[in-house]
Order: sequence, then C-alpha cells, then structure tokens
Amino acid sequence: MNNNLRIKEIIREKGISVNQFAEMLGIERQNVYNVFTKPTFQRLEQCSELLNVPISELFEKDSTEINGYVEYKGAIYRISDLQSFQNLSDIISNNNKQIEE
Repeated sequence: MNNNLRIKEIIREKGISVNQFAEMLGIERQNVYNVFTKPTFQRLEQCSELLNVPISELFEKDSTEINGYVEYKGAIYRISDLQSFQNLSDIISNNNKQIEE
C-alpha cells in the first residue's frame, strides 16, 4: 500500500513521543512502525480519535481530481486517478471470479 501517511508528522506536531503514542494505542513501541506505514482501517480510526483529527488528515493531500482510500479485505487502497480505481476494480473482480470457481 502506497498511502503517504502523516501520522508520524502529526504526533510530532502534537509533541507526542513514539513511546507515548505506543502507550496511547496499547501496543509495544516496536509495533508503531506498522501504524506509520500500513495500518488497518480500525487502527486509522483509533489514531483519528486519539489525535483528535479526521481520518482524512492522517493522509497527505494532493491536487488530483479523484482522491480517496478504500479498504478491501483488510488492505487500504489509495484511489488517486481513474487507473488506480480500475486497478482496484480488477482486484475485486478477479477475487470474485476465484470465489465463484
């Protein structure tokens, strides 16, 4: 998942150390890296609540016309253009075909 998360930047802005953030999340410090790089949607919701920011603020902004994130089967996909939307659609379609077979 390539998502350009800002969680580490936000905790720095709020004066929260990585150790403090790990405690807030109820996880070990060494597991915080996964939160910074490939969190689940549930973990994003938790970060949003703990940091008192909307989930959208956890991601870098860009100027594309299409901009969003979709969770599918536990993975978060960034939709930034028609091609990335089509790629996700293909993944879902292929997955559904495999289930039908």
